[in-house]
Amino acid sequence: MGIKRISTLSQKFLKVAANDFTVLWCSMNNDIRRLLPNAPYQDMRTEALCGYMMLELLKEHNRKMDELIMERCGHHDCAPNPTLDSLRDALDAYISPDKLVLSDNARLSVKILYNKLSQMDFVNEKP
Repeated sequence: MGIKRISTLSQKFLKVAANDFTVLWCSMNNDIRRLLPNAPYQDMRTEALCGYMMLELLKEHNRKMDELIMERCGHHDCAPNPTLDSLRDALDAYISPDKLVLSDNARLSVKILYNKLSQMDFVNEKP
């Protein structure tokens, strides 16, 4: 039941946030083109930057869920996911986000997506 609920809510989130993902992509694409005007494969760098930011959102979301689990259960024994860490490292190496300063539009797009994700109720049993 729990996995089905997560799957259903994930699909709902993708529908609700579709426009926000488009704004995020365009904002990040503009940032890449502004900061790295002659860099090859700018669209691929944009995709990588969007993926990197989604992994950052996932990391923040997991941190908050870990806190919730600790609060409700008193213990938490979740292991880190080395695959996600490796993916993040690969994206990091490809786009060099430490050299990239995101515009206010891009940062706001990320915050909007995270707020919409935070509003999804993955905990309660009601559909």
